Amino acid sequence: MINRKFIITIVIFLSIVGVILMIINQQNVTKNNKTKEERHDSRDTDLLRYQTTYRGKTYQKSAPVYLPKDYRSSDKKYNVLILMHGWSMTSRDFISGRTDDRAPIIADLMKKEKEPFIVVTPTYYPNRSFVTDSWDDDRPLNERFSKVEVTEVLDAVKTKYRVYDSRNHYAFAGFSMGSITTWDVLENQLDKFRYFQMMASGYDGDIVELRQQLQRSELPLDITISAGSDDSTIYGARNSAKSLQEISNVRLFTDQGGEHNLSSAMRQLDYGMKFFFK
Repeated sequence: MINRKFIITIVIFLSIVGVILMIINQQNVTKNNKTKEERHDSRDTDLLRYQTTYRGKTYQKSAPVYLPKDYRSSDKKYNVLILMHGWSMTSRDFISGRTDDRAPIIADLMKKEKEPFIVVTPTYYPNRSFVTDSWDDDRPLNERFSKVEVTEVLDAVKTKYRVYDSRNHYAFAGFSMGSITTWDVLENQLDKFRYFQMMASGYDGDIVELRQQLQRSELPLDITISAGSDDSTIYGARNSAKSLQEISNVRLFTDQGGEHNLSSAMRQLDYGMKFFFK
């Protein structure tokens, strides 16, 4: 027969182990919650709703929005960045991140900003049914967004948020096919944006004609062209930057070791943000 004292000792031992495990688990939960809070404390998020018509059909759309931490407690006006995703990506990737591509998110980059700004991340897809297995299919949508939908987004931003009504307070940036969209916005909407960043693409049109257009314009502008050193788009980015070197405030940034992914894009954006609204 098992000794009663031995049984009591075992029970006490197991109870102590259980308490220790519970404490460790609680510490891990607290740590994880704290990490989540740290990622969310520096930002507030919102949703911008608007509608657009494409090929005779009206689409109800929404764009995630990063709001500076003090937005809701202040009455000041803010600068605005419209940030466009790449092929097959979603409008939330810059705000929430991607599970398959660990990278900083907008809130992380904003922690270093003395004057954080509003970031709107729309999509050029009318809806997700337009996502295909070929980025060539995106090209008409990029151009259309730059000519039509970007003004609808701007109007919605100006209606809903406390922002300036001047191109000097607006920037447009994009990654990959979003970069192609940014080139299109530079070409078609220079009167609405002063700051641009093209991440991971060169200009796919007539660069000489674009240069002449920019030279004829009397509007001040600032352009950052960037790509990862291990991304094949670096060659197009370099060629485009070289072709525009006669234009003031045009620069090339190479993300050393960067590939064609969100991690590199966020490092490039971190660099380009130094020139926004300055």
